Amino acid sequence: MKLDYPKLALLCLFICFGSLYLLLVPPWQGADEPTHFEQVHLFWQAGPFSPSPALKQDLELQRRLIQTMDEFSFWRYVGVARPSELPDRFSKAPFISMVATQMRKPELLYRLSGLYLQCFPVHDLIGQMYLLRFLSLFFSTIGLLFLYEISLLVFKQRRDQALFLISTILLLPQYALVAVSVNTDPFLQLVYYGFLLSLLRGKMHGLTGRHALVLLCWALLCVGTERQGWMVVPVGLYHYWKDQTGLFLKYVFLWMGAFLCVGLPLFILLGWFWPALATELINQLAVIHLKLTLGKAALPATALPWTQLVLAYISSFFCSAGWMTYSLPSGLNTLILYLVGAGSVGFIMAHSGLIRPWRNLDYDRVSSAIGTLFFNFILLAAISVLVYMTKGIYAQGRFLFPVVWPIMYLICFGILDVLRGLRVPERVGPALIFTCLFLLNVYTLGTLIIPVFHVG
Repeated sequence: MKLDYPKLALLCLFICFGSLYLLLVPPWQGADEPTHFEQVHLFWQAGPFSPSPALKQDLELQRRLIQTMDEFSFWRYVGVARPSELPDRFSKAPFISMVATQMRKPELLYRLSGLYLQCFPVHDLIGQMYLLRFLSLFFSTIGLLFLYEISLLVFKQRRDQALFLISTILLLPQYALVAVSVNTDPFLQLVYYGFLLSLLRGKMHGLTGRHALVLLCWALLCVGTERQGWMVVPVGLYHYWKDQTGLFLKYVFLWMGAFLCVGLPLFILLGWFWPALATELINQLAVIHLKLTLGKAALPATALPWTQLVLAYISSFFCSAGWMTYSLPSGLNTLILYLVGAGSVGFIMAHSGLIRPWRNLDYDRVSSAIGTLFFNFILLAAISVLVYMTKGIYAQGRFLFPVVWPIMYLICFGILDVLRGLRVPERVGPALIFTCLFLLNVYTLGTLIIPVFHVG
């Protein structure tokens, strides 16, 4: 079998950057690492096949974890005063008490990780944490292979475009930071990318009994990993029924698209010139959502203006180390915001025929796949924002990584469309984007990770 050296080179680059982040980020500075580790450790102790009711909170384990957190300056790094007397449980510990347990989450990954730890004669908490970080890096690397196969399907086996898009994803600093944390995110991304790949293959090559069985297995893995995995249901229904539900559904999506194309720019202008009015509009929509879902109209937990909310999502999508504690400088985040906006505008103009696209893709062939991926993006983004508006949590770009493919497709190919309109040579654009993202990783390591965690 012929080796795909460019693909292997990109994977090696991701593993190198990931390993640097894995080793340089101190223990427990990945988001929610202590509580996720607690669940894995419980299944490691009791056995991966033990019944859930037998697993109770182990206060002795929590006390030991809090001691190691203190040894590695946890409270200093998260910007909270160290307690004068160390608490004996997460629910009493400053900062981490906000999310003191993961016991209500699906247990599949915790069981698999507990089984994985039993393969190593390591009983030290920090040693086990690093083993789990390497497991997360392995999951993320396999997930990138799935994204590459998705890209080949969408781009009709054009390897150069598939390699370019995958390179933009693996060079996202935040993607690498999440990829090496003890969390459910890397495994959820892996199984969800597997689900999307099977979904697209089944539609393009025909849904056979074997395809349906594989698709069902991926869907069950998604649901068994995270509650977020339930989005396989609306995405799967949309993908297979969007061409078979007659004119009614066609016009529903047509009007939805028209509303987004017209309403979104108007809302952006409203927020730009009258931010207080835009914020009040979002709050009222959140109240309506609470009324419909919970039966009561409580005030939303957030008070962030929409501009700050967008910046929070973008900064934590590109780079936000620790518990979203250390981000890139505000000027750099603003520049990234403008580039995201330019890419979005270029993408819309190219697909509406106002400018010539960077590459002439066979859109008739791939439009079904792209439509499904963008539907997935809109669905997950809407869920994330609604949950944030009603509960005051999850304003984090990392929760959009299951749909990182359509996001980076929109941004990067949109920027390439703009550069094409400016008559920039075709080969310069991808090289420029690749270089900028590579340098962003170097900048993150040299001015953020190392100074904060190892010099300051």
